[in-house]
Amino acid sequence: MNESTTDIRRSLEALARRERALLLARAVAWAGVVAALGLVGLGLALSLGVPRDPVRALAAGLLLPGVLAVLAAPLLRGWRRAGRPIRQARRVEAAAPALRGRLLAALEAPAVGAKPAPRGVSEVLLERASRRAAEVLAEVPPARIHPAGPAGRAAGAGGVD
Repeated sequence: MNESTTDIRRSLEALARRERALLLARAVAWAGVVAALGLVGLGLALSLGVPRDPVRALAAGLLLPGVLAVLAAPLLRGWRRAGRPIRQARRVEAAAPALRGRLLAALEAPAVGAKPAPRGVSEVLLERASRRAAEVLAEVPPARIHPAGPAGRAAGAGGVD
């Protein structure tokens, strides 16, 4: 694996970590909202004279599972997908048209020199494409690919930049 390919892989792994951190921040923020609303509802029920035992049962039976579901659902849906280098490469390609497919080509091609290039593929051109893709990738800020958004900023993920 050449230096350009290594740089590309490292950058894509950093983007995957950022996407996962934002995913976690959003899930925690939404779980906090659900928990706060549930606690307000339970407090309201207690203030209206509902006996404590049914309120406790409601908290244990609905609120706690609801918070856990809101926390787990986005993580289960997006965690593995966020870790795929090809997903990150596609997002970068969409945000940086100057790449013109070079990043995807560099990512999908075999490592230069590791094994023979596929028939009709020039190792020299592949190396140049990888080098250019690594240069452009280094210029693209991670926040442009995965913006924190309001939920991420509210949960403190604004510092993930």
